Amino acid sequence: MSKFDKVFARRGITPLAELEAKQPRSPAIKAAMKAERFNEDRPAPPRRFEGPTDAETRTHPNVERLMWVVVDGPVRSRKLWAAPDKASWIDANHNDPAPPDEELIAAGWIKQAGAPVESGATE
Repeated sequence: MSKFDKVFARRGITPLAELEAKQPRSPAIKAAMKAERFNEDRPAPPRRFEGPTDAETRTHPNVERLMWVVVDGPVRSRKLWAAPDKASWIDANHNDPAPPDEELIAAGWIKQAGAPVESGATE
């Protein structure tokens, strides 16, 4: 018997229930996974945060912590905002409801650009 026989010997697959009994999954992880799944399935709110695309990030390489505020209405608009700090930026998840502009300004967010999407105008 060579030293490699043990390594390459066929082994049975351990059932999942047995593995979970040895090391149960954390309830916090399960709750976080369910919440993430819920976030993907929920309808988008009429005023929400959206993360910038890769192309937009390359267009504004020196500005960190960018987030779009999208408003769906008779005329759809997008406004680009910069978060005051990394914690605020992380809290503004993609597709989360966004507060009114006045609240964003009061919280320290800085408006970068924005205009109605259909018109193609810029500010």
